[in-house]
Formats: sequence, structure tokens, C-alpha cells
Amino acid sequence: MHVSRLRELDVFDPVEGGPMRPIAAASGAVRVGDRVFVVADDAHDLAGFDLGQPGPGRLFAAGRPALPEDPAERKRHKPDLEALVHLPDGALVAMASGSSPDRNEGLRWALDREGWPVVPPRAVDLEPLHRELGERLADLNLEGAAVVADRLVLLQRGSGADAVNAVVTLALDAVVAEIAAGALGTGALVGVREYDLGEAGGVPLCFSDGAGLADGRLVFTAVAEGGGSTFHDGAFAGAAVGVISAAGELESIEPIEPAAKVEGITATLVAGGRMELLMVADADDPGTPSPLLRGLL
Repeated sequence: MHVSRLRELDVFDPVEGGPMRPIAAASGAVRVGDRVFVVADDAHDLAGFDLGQPGPGRLFAAGRPALPEDPAERKRHKPDLEALVHLPDGALVAMASGSSPDRNEGLRWALDREGWPVVPPRAVDLEPLHRELGERLADLNLEGAAVVADRLVLLQRGSGADAVNAVVTLALDAVVAEIAAGALGTGALVGVREYDLGEAGGVPLCFSDGAGLADGRLVFTAVAEGGGSTFHDGAFAGAAVGVISAAGELESIEPIEPAAKVEGITATLVAGGRMELLMVADADDPGTPSPLLRGLL
């Protein structure tokens, strides 16, 4: 699938008159109307972009202490917000990966009447769910989330030495109630299913995000990175987009060209039975804005 670059993800600093800065490690995206909201795995804040306006986006601060500027220290202390989902109650929820003991927080933003996030967000404790999933899945690393019919699905990235790709399914009504109450536990858990996504450049493809369709299908992105670790990224070898049927079967998967390390996806059905996909990619450089990409599937 060919993708084109729509824009770079820059935002104005929320401080009055502050400088423009990049969203450099985009990791999750959702589309709400004509806006795309994005989280980065090395920050706590949420960014919002109007698709009809080419200028910088808006930053919605989470009210957390500033992270270190040194790359190694920042990686050690980052919240690892890898997934972003728009729930039926209207809230936007960013979810940490669970890949280490200090990566168990979610952030829930309510939306105001104009559809912009209300700051500060409310914290959501994900540790109870992560603890249970860590007993079922080696090298837990939840990279994506999507609402699919009456379920919330979480996508496990099988990039660790013993890890597998998996889709974790939770009952949506229970998820919404638990997150609104401030914690997500095991009461909503329905099941876990493993997947083999093949390879790119001789490196296994691993889930990086997903988006639900009204007919119950799941559209997902997958990235191939060497290294065999949930903490240390290896060399990027390629990326793909695929579809899982409403019954849970892998329908299709195809490479993305030009290759980009896509880590967030939104999907909208358009004319001719096609899907318009908007994707964000991790720039792997703190000074370089992540791109917003577009493709038709």
C-alpha cells in the first residue's frame, strides 16, 4: 500500500508565546470528526490537529513533571503511552504499554462541547490488568488499542525474545465503567488470541496499533524491528498494514511503501468500498517531527 505524507506533527508550546516543537515519537492516533489526536511514547501530553488546517496543532498538557532531556534518561523514565482510544462515553484514553513496572498508567481526557480535551486528564491505574496479562503473555508490551463493535481490543507487540503477537479482547461496557472509575482490572477480560504476521526483511512483523470498523473488522499496523527486546529498539526493517475479520481471522497483510515505522492508525470507510487510513510514524529522532501519513486500502 502506497502512503503519502500529509503533514508534520508540530505543536505550539502551551506557554503563552512559547516556541513550536515537534511531536517526535508519535505512538497512537485516533480520529474524531475532522480532528486527529496523537500521543507520543516519550511524553505525557496529548496533541490535537485539525485536518483542514495546515498549521501547528494544539498541545494538551497532562500536568506531569517534565521528563529528562538526555535521551537515555528520558527513555528510562518515559511513560510509554503507546495506545490512544476514543471510548463511547466520549473520552480519549491514552494507555501505557505495561512493558516495565513503572509503565502502568493511563490518562483519560474528557472532551468539551467543542470537542477539545479538558485538562488536566484523570489518571487510570492499569496495573491490575497488566499483572494478569503478564502471566499470560511473555514480555508484555501493549502497543495499540481499538474499539471494535462491543469490544475493546489491545494489541500485544511480540518483539521480545519469547513474545508473541496477540489480540487481547475486553468487554467494552465494563471497560468504560472501570476506566471512568479510575482503574482497569481483569473483570472486563474476554480472551487472548495469538497471531503470526510474517516477516519484513527477515525480521518478524509485530503489531503496532489498530483501528476498528463498523462491520467488526480490525485494521492494524505492524512493524519489523530487530533487537529482540521490548525496551531496546533494533534496526527498522519494514512495516505493513493488515485486516483481521470480525471472526478473528487474518484476512490480509501487505507492505507499506515507502516504508515508515508506523505506530498509530485511524480507519474510515470511503467511496468504492475502500478505507482511508491516517497513520503516524515514529521519527526516531527527538528533533524531527513525526509525519502524518495517508493511504487507501
